[in-house]
Amino acid sequence: MKKILKYGLLGLLSVVVLVIGAAAYFIATFNPNDYKPQIIRAVKDKQNRTLKLEGDIKLTFFPAIGAKVSKVSLSGHNSSREFASVENVRVSLALLPLLSRQVVINEVGLSGVNVKVVKFRDGTTNLDDLTGKQESREETQPEAAPGETAAVKFDIAGVAIENTELSYRDESTGAQYTVKKLNLKTGRIASGVP
Repeated sequence: MKKILKYGLLGLLSVVVLVIGAAAYFIATFNPNDYKPQIIRAVKDKQNRTLKLEGDIKLTFFPAIGAKVSKVSLSGHNSSREFASVENVRVSLALLPLLSRQVVINEVGLSGVNVKVVKFRDGTTNLDDLTGKQESREETQPEAAPGETAAVKFDIAGVAIENTELSYRDESTGAQYTVKKLNLKTGRIASGVP
């Protein structure tokens, strides 16, 4: 009986060492910055916007899976003019809920955000392609069948936005509004949570 327990523990220890070794190898060799060109091309192909990722993408794996990116900007739709920029972005996911197909975001942090919203003379905005309004005008989305539920549940523990500047311009009326140095911090954001 002692030998079975001894070999069982050795086998379990071997598996744990192998998993830790594989994770360490992945962490040491994986560089998310190698994928910047593919990310930029995907945004260009899908949204017709130019994404610039000037800073490095840094990943964290413990105690949560996360990413930090600095100096990100996005152009307007079919335009070279800047629509939005962010100095720093932080996002982290809780590890254990991922095993049960739940995405629990521990933190979303943005600092140095600058967004320029424009309402054009025809009533459209430079946000329509991002919010799906353009697509909904062109085609109707099929409704989900009764009893169908989403495969992944989203739950955000909190959002912190610092040093934000938002500007709005209406081309038909000439009105312009700007909010500077806006700071926002939220609590939990999830379905059914007040």
